[in-house]
Amino acid sequence: MHVSRGRFRHGWAKCLIRRGFLVPWVLSILATGMFPGIRTVAAAEPVVLRVVSVTDPGENEIRQEIARMFEKLHPDIKVQLLPVSDRVTEQLVRIAGGDPPDVLYLNPFFFRSFVRQSILLDLTPYVRRDGLDTSKLYSSFVQQLQDDGKLYAMPFEVTSIAMLYNQSAFDEVGLPLLPTKWNDDRWNWKALVEYGRKLTRDRNGDNKIDQWAIGLVLGALDQITYPFVFQNGGKIFDDKTNRFLLNSKESVEALQWIADLINKEKIARAPIWGGDAFLNEQVTMFPFGRWLKQFQSAKFAWNAAPLPKQRQAATMLVWLAYGIAASSPHKEQAWEFLKFLISPEVQVLNTLRGQALSALPELEQHVLFQNAPPRGHYQVFADGIAFAQPVPYADNDAAVSGEIWNALYPVWLGRRSAQEAMDSIASKVESLLTESKKGMVSPTKK
Repeated sequence: MHVSRGRFRHGWAKCLIRRGFLVPWVLSILATGMFPGIRTVAAAEPVVLRVVSVTDPGENEIRQEIARMFEKLHPDIKVQLLPVSDRVTEQLVRIAGGDPPDVLYLNPFFFRSFVRQSILLDLTPYVRRDGLDTSKLYSSFVQQLQDDGKLYAMPFEVTSIAMLYNQSAFDEVGLPLLPTKWNDDRWNWKALVEYGRKLTRDRNGDNKIDQWAIGLVLGALDQITYPFVFQNGGKIFDDKTNRFLLNSKESVEALQWIADLINKEKIARAPIWGGDAFLNEQVTMFPFGRWLKQFQSAKFAWNAAPLPKQRQAATMLVWLAYGIAASSPHKEQAWEFLKFLISPEVQVLNTLRGQALSALPELEQHVLFQNAPPRGHYQVFADGIAFAQPVPYADNDAAVSGEIWNALYPVWLGRRSAQEAMDSIASKVESLLTESKKGMVSPTKK
Protein backbone atom coordinates (compact mmCIF):
# COMPACT_ATOMS: atom_id res chain seq x y z
CA MET A 1 0.00 0.00 0.00
CA HIS A 2 1.24 3.48 -0.87
CA VAL A 3 0.04 6.57 1.01
CA SER A 4 0.09 9.88 -0.87
CA ARG A 5 2.56 12.48 0.22
CA GLY A 6 1.61 13.75 3.63
CA ARG A 7 2.87 13.45 7.19
CA PHE A 8 1.32 12.72 10.54
CA ARG A 9 2.01 15.94 12.40
CA HIS A 10 0.75 14.90 15.80
CA GLY A 11 3.05 13.25 18.29
CA TRP A 12 0.37 10.96 19.65
CA ALA A 13 -0.26 9.55 16.23
CA LYS A 14 3.46 8.85 15.72
CA CYS A 15 3.60 7.11 19.07
CA LEU A 16 0.59 4.92 18.35
CA ILE A 17 1.91 3.96 14.92
CA ARG A 18 5.33 3.08 16.34
CA ARG A 19 3.67 0.86 18.92
CA GLY A 20 1.50 -0.81 16.25
CA PHE A 21 -1.83 0.27 17.72
CA LEU A 22 -2.95 2.60 14.99
CA VAL A 23 -1.96 0.60 11.92
CA PRO A 24 -5.02 -1.71 11.65
CA TRP A 25 -7.41 1.19 12.24
CA VAL A 26 -5.72 3.45 9.67
CA LEU A 27 -5.65 0.65 7.12
CA SER A 28 -9.35 -0.01 7.55
CA ILE A 29 -10.22 3.68 7.09
CA LEU A 30 -8.01 4.02 4.01
CA ALA A 31 -9.61 0.93 2.57
CA THR A 32 -13.08 2.45 2.88
CA GLY A 33 -12.00 5.71 1.22
CA MET A 34 -13.14 7.87 4.13
CA PHE A 35 -10.35 10.36 3.46
CA PRO A 36 -10.61 11.42 -0.21
CA GLY A 37 -7.35 13.34 0.01
CA ILE A 38 -5.48 10.12 0.71
CA ARG A 39 -5.34 7.59 -2.15
CA THR A 40 -4.18 4.01 -2.30
CA VAL A 41 -2.60 2.17 -5.20
CA ALA A 42 -3.58 -1.50 -5.32
CA ALA A 43 -0.94 -3.99 -6.44
CA ALA A 44 -1.61 -4.96 -10.05
CA GLU A 45 -2.41 -8.59 -10.70
CA PRO A 46 0.28 -10.25 -12.85
CA VAL A 47 -0.56 -10.86 -16.49
CA VAL A 48 -1.08 -14.57 -17.16
CA LEU A 49 0.82 -15.48 -20.32
CA ARG A 50 -0.39 -18.76 -21.76
CA VAL A 51 2.33 -20.69 -23.60
CA VAL A 52 1.78 -23.92 -25.53
CA SER A 53 4.07 -26.72 -24.37
CA VAL A 54 4.36 -30.48 -24.82
CA THR A 55 3.11 -33.53 -22.96
CA ASP A 56 6.49 -35.27 -22.78
CA PRO A 57 7.41 -35.06 -19.06
CA GLY A 58 11.13 -34.51 -19.60
CA GLU A 59 10.73 -31.81 -22.21
CA ASN A 60 7.93 -30.12 -20.32
CA GLU A 61 10.10 -30.01 -17.21
CA ILE A 62 12.66 -27.99 -19.15
CA ARG A 63 9.94 -25.61 -20.31
CA GLN A 64 8.78 -25.17 -16.71
CA GLU A 65 12.29 -24.25 -15.62
CA ILE A 66 12.55 -21.69 -18.40
CA ALA A 67 9.18 -20.25 -17.41
CA ARG A 68 10.35 -19.79 -13.81
CA MET A 69 13.50 -18.05 -15.03
CA PHE A 70 11.38 -15.64 -17.08
CA GLU A 71 9.06 -14.92 -14.15
CA LYS A 72 11.99 -13.91 -11.95
CA LEU A 73 12.98 -11.30 -14.52
CA HIS A 74 9.36 -10.26 -15.09
CA PRO A 75 7.48 -10.51 -11.75
CA ASP A 76 4.47 -8.83 -13.41
CA ILE A 77 4.02 -11.83 -15.72
CA LYS A 78 2.92 -15.34 -14.78
CA VAL A 79 3.61 -18.07 -17.35
CA GLN A 80 0.98 -20.79 -17.68
CA LEU A 81 2.10 -23.77 -19.76
CA LEU A 82 -0.53 -25.51 -21.88
CA PRO A 83 0.67 -29.04 -22.76
CA VAL A 84 -0.75 -30.38 -26.02
CA SER A 85 -0.38 -33.79 -27.66
CA ASP A 86 -1.79 -32.91 -31.11
CA ARG A 87 0.06 -29.69 -31.82
CA VAL A 88 -2.01 -28.76 -34.85
CA THR A 89 -5.55 -29.63 -33.89
CA GLU A 90 -5.46 -28.60 -30.23
CA GLN A 91 -4.04 -25.17 -31.01
CA LEU A 92 -6.53 -24.61 -33.84
CA VAL A 93 -9.45 -25.65 -31.66
CA ARG A 94 -8.48 -23.14 -28.97
CA ILE A 95 -8.10 -20.38 -31.53
CA ALA A 96 -11.33 -21.17 -33.35
CA GLY A 97 -13.13 -21.31 -30.01
CA GLY A 98 -12.03 -17.80 -29.04
CA ASP A 99 -9.66 -19.08 -26.37
CA PRO A 100 -6.25 -18.61 -28.03
CA PRO A 101 -2.96 -19.24 -26.24
CA ASP A 102 -0.67 -16.20 -26.30
CA VAL A 103 2.44 -18.06 -27.46
CA LEU A 104 2.06 -20.83 -30.04
CA TYR A 105 4.26 -23.88 -30.56
CA LEU A 106 5.37 -24.23 -34.20
CA ASN A 107 7.27 -26.66 -36.40
CA PRO A 108 7.87 -26.92 -40.17
CA PHE A 109 4.93 -29.27 -40.72
CA PHE A 110 2.20 -26.69 -40.05
CA PHE A 111 3.94 -23.33 -39.65
CA ARG A 112 3.11 -21.98 -43.10
CA SER A 113 -0.54 -23.01 -42.90
CA PHE A 114 -0.83 -21.02 -39.66
CA VAL A 115 0.68 -18.00 -41.44
CA ARG A 116 -1.74 -18.26 -44.36
CA GLN A 117 -4.71 -18.49 -42.02
CA SER A 118 -3.60 -15.23 -40.34
CA ILE A 119 -3.20 -17.05 -37.04
CA LEU A 120 0.27 -15.67 -36.35
CA LEU A 121 1.27 -12.11 -35.52
CA ASP A 122 3.77 -10.44 -37.84
CA LEU A 123 6.84 -9.91 -35.63
CA THR A 124 8.70 -7.68 -38.08
CA PRO A 125 7.55 -4.37 -36.48
CA TYR A 126 8.65 -5.60 -33.03
CA VAL A 127 12.05 -6.67 -34.35
CA ARG A 128 12.59 -3.25 -35.93
CA ARG A 129 11.31 -1.33 -32.92
CA ASP A 130 13.62 -3.11 -30.49
CA GLY A 131 16.59 -3.29 -32.86
CA LEU A 132 16.78 -7.08 -32.52
CA ASP A 133 19.74 -8.43 -34.50
CA THR A 134 18.46 -11.53 -36.26
CA SER A 135 21.87 -12.03 -37.92
CA LYS A 136 22.91 -13.68 -34.66
CA LEU A 137 20.56 -16.55 -35.52
CA TYR A 138 21.05 -19.25 -38.15
CA SER A 139 20.09 -17.51 -41.40
CA SER A 140 18.60 -20.67 -42.93
CA PHE A 141 16.42 -21.04 -39.83
CA VAL A 142 15.22 -17.44 -39.93
CA GLN A 143 14.40 -17.76 -43.63
CA GLN A 144 12.07 -20.67 -42.89
CA LEU A 145 10.24 -18.53 -40.33
CA GLN A 146 9.46 -15.84 -42.87
CA ASP A 147 6.68 -15.47 -45.38
CA ASP A 148 6.65 -12.73 -47.99
CA GLY A 149 9.53 -11.02 -46.21
CA LYS A 150 7.76 -10.92 -42.84
CA LEU A 151 8.93 -12.78 -39.73
CA TYR A 152 6.20 -14.79 -37.99
CA ALA A 153 8.10 -16.76 -35.34
CA MET A 154 11.26 -16.75 -33.26
CA PRO A 155 13.56 -19.78 -33.31
CA PHE A 156 14.06 -21.89 -30.23
CA GLU A 157 15.91 -25.05 -31.19
CA VAL A 158 17.06 -26.71 -34.39
CA THR A 159 18.84 -29.79 -35.66
CA SER A 160 20.09 -31.11 -38.95
CA ILE A 161 19.72 -34.78 -39.85
CA ALA A 162 23.08 -36.58 -39.62
CA MET A 163 24.21 -40.20 -39.54
CA LEU A 164 24.58 -41.89 -36.17
CA TYR A 165 26.92 -44.86 -36.38
CA ASN A 166 28.23 -47.67 -34.20
CA GLN A 167 31.98 -47.13 -33.90
CA SER A 168 32.47 -50.48 -32.20
CA ALA A 169 30.88 -52.32 -35.13
CA PHE A 170 33.12 -50.42 -37.56
CA ASP A 171 36.18 -51.48 -35.55
CA GLU A 172 35.06 -55.13 -35.52
CA VAL A 173 35.06 -55.34 -39.34
CA GLY A 174 38.14 -53.15 -39.83
CA LEU A 175 36.42 -50.09 -41.30
CA PRO A 176 37.77 -46.57 -40.72
CA LEU A 177 35.55 -44.14 -38.86
CA LEU A 178 33.34 -41.91 -40.97
CA PRO A 179 34.46 -38.39 -41.97
CA THR A 180 33.32 -35.51 -39.77
CA LYS A 181 33.13 -32.84 -42.50
CA TRP A 182 30.14 -32.37 -44.76
CA ASN A 183 30.68 -32.54 -48.53
CA ASP A 184 33.65 -34.89 -48.11
CA ASP A 185 34.01 -36.77 -51.42
CA ARG A 186 35.13 -39.92 -49.61
CA TRP A 187 31.73 -40.33 -47.98
CA ASN A 188 29.18 -40.82 -50.76
CA TRP A 189 26.47 -43.24 -51.86
CA LYS A 190 29.00 -45.67 -53.32
CA ALA A 191 30.99 -45.71 -50.07
CA LEU A 192 27.82 -46.31 -48.06
CA VAL A 193 27.06 -49.42 -50.13
CA GLU A 194 30.64 -50.69 -49.78
CA TYR A 195 30.58 -50.13 -46.02
CA GLY A 196 27.12 -51.66 -45.87
CA ARG A 197 28.21 -54.94 -47.39
CA LYS A 198 30.79 -55.40 -44.64
CA LEU A 199 28.54 -54.25 -41.81
CA THR A 200 25.58 -56.45 -42.74
CA ARG A 201 26.33 -59.83 -41.21
CA ASP A 202 25.33 -62.93 -39.33
CA ARG A 203 26.65 -62.42 -35.81
CA ASN A 204 25.01 -65.49 -34.27
CA GLY A 205 26.29 -68.03 -36.80
CA ASP A 206 22.84 -69.36 -37.71
CA ASN A 207 23.04 -68.37 -41.39
CA LYS A 208 20.59 -65.51 -40.82
CA ILE A 209 21.37 -61.82 -41.03
CA ASP A 210 20.87 -60.24 -37.65
CA GLN A 211 22.79 -56.97 -38.16
CA TRP A 212 22.12 -54.62 -41.06
CA ALA A 213 24.21 -51.65 -42.10
CA ILE A 214 21.51 -49.01 -41.92
CA GLY A 215 18.06 -48.50 -40.45
CA LEU A 216 15.67 -46.14 -42.23
CA VAL A 217 12.51 -44.62 -40.79
CA LEU A 218 11.18 -43.81 -44.25
CA GLY A 219 7.77 -42.81 -42.92
CA ALA A 220 9.45 -39.56 -41.86
CA LEU A 221 9.42 -38.33 -45.45
CA ASP A 222 10.68 -34.82 -44.81
CA GLN A 223 13.42 -35.92 -42.40
CA ILE A 224 14.77 -39.20 -43.76
CA THR A 225 13.52 -39.84 -47.32
CA TYR A 226 13.79 -36.38 -48.84
CA PRO A 227 17.45 -35.70 -47.91
CA PHE A 228 18.48 -38.48 -50.31
CA VAL A 229 16.35 -36.87 -53.03
CA PHE A 230 18.09 -33.54 -52.50
CA GLN A 231 21.51 -35.21 -52.47
CA ASN A 232 20.84 -36.39 -56.03
CA GLY A 233 19.64 -32.96 -57.15
CA GLY A 234 15.96 -33.87 -57.06
CA LYS A 235 13.00 -31.90 -55.74
CA ILE A 236 9.63 -32.64 -54.13
CA PHE A 237 7.35 -30.10 -55.79
CA ASP A 238 7.38 -26.50 -56.96
CA ASP A 239 5.32 -24.47 -54.51
CA LYS A 240 4.96 -21.65 -57.05
CA THR A 241 3.56 -23.69 -59.95
CA ASN A 242 2.18 -26.63 -57.90
CA ARG A 243 4.06 -29.02 -60.17
CA PHE A 244 4.89 -32.42 -58.66
CA LEU A 245 8.60 -33.18 -59.06
CA LEU A 246 9.14 -36.48 -57.23
CA ASN A 247 8.63 -38.24 -60.55
CA SER A 248 11.55 -36.36 -62.17
CA LYS A 249 14.67 -38.29 -63.21
CA GLU A 250 16.83 -37.11 -60.29
CA SER A 251 14.14 -37.70 -57.69
CA VAL A 252 13.20 -41.16 -58.95
CA GLU A 253 16.86 -42.22 -59.06
CA ALA A 254 17.18 -41.37 -55.37
CA LEU A 255 13.97 -43.15 -54.38
CA GLN A 256 14.91 -46.24 -56.35
CA TRP A 257 18.40 -46.23 -54.81
CA ILE A 258 16.82 -46.32 -51.34
CA ALA A 259 14.60 -49.22 -52.38
CA ASP A 260 17.60 -51.07 -53.81
CA LEU A 261 19.47 -50.73 -50.50
CA ILE A 262 16.61 -52.70 -48.97
CA ASN A 263 15.74 -55.22 -51.65
CA LYS A 264 18.80 -55.70 -53.88
CA GLU A 265 21.80 -54.93 -51.70
CA LYS A 266 19.89 -56.11 -48.63
CA ILE A 267 21.97 -53.87 -46.36
CA ALA A 268 19.12 -51.71 -45.06
CA ARG A 269 16.13 -52.38 -42.84
CA ALA A 270 13.08 -50.28 -43.59
CA PRO A 271 10.58 -48.71 -43.83
CA ILE A 272 10.12 -48.45 -40.04
CA TRP A 273 13.42 -49.27 -38.37
CA GLY A 274 14.50 -46.72 -35.83
CA GLY A 275 16.22 -45.90 -32.59
CA ASP A 276 15.59 -49.17 -30.79
CA ALA A 277 17.22 -51.10 -33.63
CA PHE A 278 20.30 -48.90 -33.40
CA LEU A 279 20.47 -49.19 -29.62
CA ASN A 280 20.10 -52.98 -29.83
CA GLU A 281 22.84 -53.17 -32.50
CA GLN A 282 20.51 -54.55 -35.15
CA VAL A 283 21.57 -51.67 -37.41
CA THR A 284 24.95 -49.91 -37.35
CA MET A 285 24.01 -46.62 -39.05
CA PHE A 286 20.92 -44.54 -38.44
CA PRO A 287 19.98 -41.14 -39.98
CA PHE A 288 18.58 -39.03 -37.15
CA GLY A 289 18.48 -35.57 -35.60
CA ARG A 290 20.22 -34.51 -32.40
CA TRP A 291 17.70 -36.23 -30.15
CA LEU A 292 20.23 -38.39 -28.42
CA LYS A 293 19.06 -38.94 -24.87
CA GLN A 294 17.77 -42.43 -25.66
CA PHE A 295 21.23 -43.54 -26.80
CA GLN A 296 23.20 -42.48 -23.73
CA SER A 297 22.76 -45.98 -22.27
CA ALA A 298 24.32 -47.69 -25.33
CA LYS A 299 26.82 -50.44 -24.50
CA PHE A 300 28.96 -49.61 -27.52
CA ALA A 301 30.95 -46.60 -28.74
CA TRP A 302 29.06 -44.43 -31.21
CA ASN A 303 29.15 -41.00 -32.79
CA ALA A 304 27.68 -38.90 -35.60
CA ALA A 305 28.84 -38.22 -39.14
CA PRO A 306 27.42 -36.27 -42.09
CA LEU A 307 24.94 -37.91 -44.42
CA PRO A 308 26.65 -39.33 -47.51
CA LYS A 309 26.65 -37.14 -50.62
CA GLN A 310 25.82 -37.92 -54.21
CA ARG A 311 25.68 -34.98 -56.64
CA GLN A 312 25.81 -32.69 -53.61
CA ALA A 313 25.80 -32.80 -49.84
CA ALA A 314 22.32 -32.23 -48.41
CA THR A 315 20.33 -32.68 -45.24
CA MET A 316 17.20 -31.32 -43.61
CA LEU A 317 16.43 -28.79 -40.90
CA VAL A 318 14.05 -29.86 -38.19
CA TRP A 319 13.13 -27.03 -35.86
CA LEU A 320 10.94 -25.78 -33.06
CA ALA A 321 9.88 -22.14 -32.95
CA TYR A 322 7.41 -20.00 -31.06
CA GLY A 323 5.04 -17.39 -32.43
CA ILE A 324 2.45 -15.02 -31.03
CA ALA A 325 -1.22 -15.57 -31.71
CA ALA A 326 -2.61 -12.62 -33.68
CA SER A 327 -5.61 -12.69 -31.34
CA SER A 328 -3.53 -12.67 -28.13
CA PRO A 329 -4.51 -9.93 -25.67
CA HIS A 330 -0.95 -9.88 -24.28
CA LYS A 331 1.20 -9.27 -27.34
CA GLU A 332 3.86 -7.17 -25.60
CA GLN A 333 4.36 -9.69 -22.81
CA ALA A 334 4.46 -12.52 -25.36
CA TRP A 335 7.11 -10.63 -27.33
CA GLU A 336 9.25 -10.28 -24.20
CA PHE A 337 8.96 -14.04 -23.72
CA LEU A 338 10.04 -14.76 -27.30
CA LYS A 339 13.10 -12.53 -26.92
CA PHE A 340 13.96 -14.28 -23.67
CA LEU A 341 13.92 -17.67 -25.40
CA ILE A 342 16.87 -16.72 -27.62
CA SER A 343 19.01 -15.40 -24.75
CA PRO A 344 22.29 -17.33 -24.29
CA GLU A 345 21.28 -18.38 -20.78
CA VAL A 346 18.11 -20.10 -21.99
CA GLN A 347 19.74 -21.54 -25.09
CA VAL A 348 22.56 -23.14 -23.09
CA LEU A 349 20.12 -24.57 -20.55
CA ASN A 350 17.80 -26.05 -23.16
CA THR A 351 20.59 -27.49 -25.30
CA LEU A 352 22.25 -29.16 -22.34
CA ARG A 353 18.99 -30.47 -20.89
CA GLY A 354 17.30 -31.16 -24.20
CA GLN A 355 18.69 -32.77 -27.29
CA ALA A 356 18.64 -30.34 -30.19
CA LEU A 357 21.07 -27.59 -31.17
CA SER A 358 21.00 -24.04 -29.90
CA ALA A 359 19.41 -21.51 -32.23
CA LEU A 360 22.49 -19.28 -31.70
CA PRO A 361 25.45 -20.07 -33.98
CA GLU A 362 27.75 -18.24 -31.55
CA LEU A 363 27.27 -21.10 -29.09
CA GLU A 364 28.58 -23.78 -31.46
CA GLN A 365 32.02 -23.50 -29.86
CA HIS A 366 30.68 -23.46 -26.30
CA VAL A 367 32.95 -25.71 -24.25
CA LEU A 368 30.00 -27.59 -22.76
CA PHE A 369 28.68 -28.44 -26.23
CA GLN A 370 32.04 -29.32 -27.72
CA ASN A 371 32.75 -31.71 -24.87
CA ALA A 372 29.26 -33.17 -24.67
CA PRO A 373 29.40 -36.96 -25.15
CA PRO A 374 29.99 -38.43 -27.58
CA ARG A 375 32.73 -35.88 -28.16
CA GLY A 376 32.61 -34.13 -31.52
CA HIS A 377 29.04 -34.98 -32.43
CA TYR A 378 27.64 -31.48 -31.76
CA GLN A 379 29.77 -29.87 -34.46
CA VAL A 380 28.64 -32.42 -37.04
CA PHE A 381 25.00 -31.49 -36.51
CA ALA A 382 25.81 -27.78 -36.37
CA ASP A 383 27.84 -27.85 -39.60
CA GLY A 384 24.99 -29.69 -41.31
CA ILE A 385 22.75 -26.63 -41.07
CA ALA A 386 24.69 -25.01 -43.92
CA PHE A 387 23.70 -27.94 -46.17
CA ALA A 388 20.05 -28.09 -45.15
CA GLN A 389 17.47 -27.87 -47.91
CA PRO A 390 14.06 -26.30 -47.28
CA VAL A 391 11.10 -28.59 -47.82
CA PRO A 392 8.07 -26.95 -49.43
CA TYR A 393 5.06 -27.69 -47.23
CA ALA A 394 1.52 -27.48 -48.58
CA ASP A 395 -1.26 -26.17 -46.40
CA ASN A 396 -2.86 -29.62 -46.73
CA ASP A 397 0.45 -31.39 -46.23
CA ALA A 398 -1.13 -34.32 -44.41
CA ALA A 399 -3.09 -35.23 -47.55
CA VAL A 400 -0.12 -34.63 -49.87
CA SER A 401 2.28 -36.65 -47.71
CA GLY A 402 -0.31 -39.40 -47.33
CA GLU A 403 -0.53 -39.83 -51.11
CA ILE A 404 3.26 -39.94 -51.42
CA TRP A 405 3.71 -42.40 -48.55
CA ASN A 406 0.99 -44.76 -49.81
CA ALA A 407 2.60 -44.81 -53.24
CA LEU A 408 6.11 -45.36 -51.90
CA TYR A 409 5.28 -48.15 -49.48
CA PRO A 410 5.15 -50.89 -52.16
CA VAL A 411 8.38 -49.44 -53.59
CA TRP A 412 10.13 -50.02 -50.27
CA LEU A 413 8.77 -53.58 -50.30
CA GLY A 414 10.20 -54.17 -53.78
CA ARG A 415 6.80 -54.60 -55.41
CA ARG A 416 6.82 -51.53 -57.65
CA SER A 417 9.35 -49.23 -59.32
CA ALA A 418 9.81 -45.72 -57.99
CA GLN A 419 9.09 -44.23 -61.41
CA GLU A 420 5.79 -46.06 -61.78
CA ALA A 421 4.73 -45.19 -58.24
CA MET A 422 5.47 -41.48 -58.56
CA ASP A 423 3.92 -41.19 -62.02
CA SER A 424 0.74 -42.80 -60.68
CA ILE A 425 0.09 -40.03 -58.16
CA ALA A 426 1.42 -36.98 -60.03
CA SER A 427 -1.96 -35.62 -61.15
CA LYS A 428 -3.61 -36.28 -57.76
CA VAL A 429 -0.82 -34.54 -55.83
CA GLU A 430 -0.84 -31.56 -58.20
CA SER A 431 -4.59 -31.27 -57.66
CA LEU A 432 -4.04 -31.26 -53.90
CA LEU A 433 -1.29 -28.67 -54.23
CA THR A 434 -3.64 -26.42 -56.18
CA GLU A 435 -6.32 -26.81 -53.50
CA SER A 436 -3.79 -25.94 -50.80
CA LYS A 437 -3.79 -22.32 -51.89
CA LYS A 438 -7.18 -22.03 -50.21
CA GLY A 439 -5.56 -22.67 -46.83
CA MET A 440 -5.88 -25.52 -44.41
CA VAL A 441 -9.41 -26.15 -43.15
CA SER A 442 -9.71 -25.73 -39.41
CA PRO A 443 -11.36 -28.46 -37.28
CA THR A 444 -14.43 -26.29 -36.80
CA LYS A 445 -15.24 -26.24 -40.51
CA LYS A 446 -16.26 -28.86 -43.04
